[in-house]
Order: sequence, then structure tokens, then C-alpha cells
Amino acid sequence: MFDLLDRPLHWITVKWPGLAQGENESELSQPAEHKVELRVELLDREEVQRYFPAAFDLPDDPPAELETFKRVVKEWRKVVSGGRAVPMNDENIAILLKAPMLGAAFTEAYLKAIGGRVEVREKNSQGSPSNGRADDQQAPTRTNSSETADASD
Repeated sequence: MFDLLDRPLHWITVKWPGLAQGENESELSQPAEHKVELRVELLDREEVQRYFPAAFDLPDDPPAELETFKRVVKEWRKVVSGGRAVPMNDENIAILLKAPMLGAAFTEAYLKAIGGRVEVREKNSQGSPSNGRADDQQAPTRTNSSETADASD
């Protein structure tokens, strides 16, 4: 069922590469992965095309990043300063948007969410008791299901 009036918000994870400093200034920086969680509204097709035109091979004249972010993102988690959570306001959004590679990672994560493809946690991708034993390593297929049916006759 699809409810025409329902515009639920969804949490997505945005990850992008970066560097982390060593324990002291003389150590080399190490590759790191930055990650934030954003609660987003999945816009309708026309709005997605307006805010993310490059994804549709349309003339590339999108609104400013800040406008796009504020239209789509309604809440955030795991955005900190000095280890403390910061509020989602224009100043903090602008600082986040200046992070190298964040813009591309945000666009990719959002468009995946629009397409119904979001990151699946490791435990959620394993077998379930309702479809066989929880420790099954292989998901049932038509072949597997028919073989199972034949074996139980």
C-alpha cells in the first residue's frame, strides 16, 4: 500500500573518507572514515530533480548546498564539536558542509535512500527463523525451496 499523504522521515548514514591525526603532532595522519546520521525527508521526483539535477543529467543549476540540506535534512545525530553534540542550526550546518567530500557523500546516500537502497546492518542481513534456521548461510531460492520440498516428501 502507498499512502499519498504519508511523508515519513528516514534516518540515513552518510560516510566519507578523511584523515585522523595521530596521538601527537609528529605522527603521520591515518586514513579515517567520518560518519553522521541524518533524518531526511524523501522528496517527490520533481523536488529531487530540482535539488539534485546532476543525478538526472539535467542542466546543473541546483540551489545552494545550505538550502538543499535544510530542505531535506530535518535532524542529525553524531555531529559533535569537542566530543559534545551540537544543535542543527545554520552555523553548524555551514561548518559541516565545508568538510571535504561531505557533499558528494551526502548526495550519494540521499539518492540511495530515494531508490530504497540503504545500508543494511550486518546482523540484519543474516538468515531469519521465519525463513529457515537463523544459522542458515544461504538464503532460500526457488531451487533451494523445491529441493527442500522434495526432501520432505
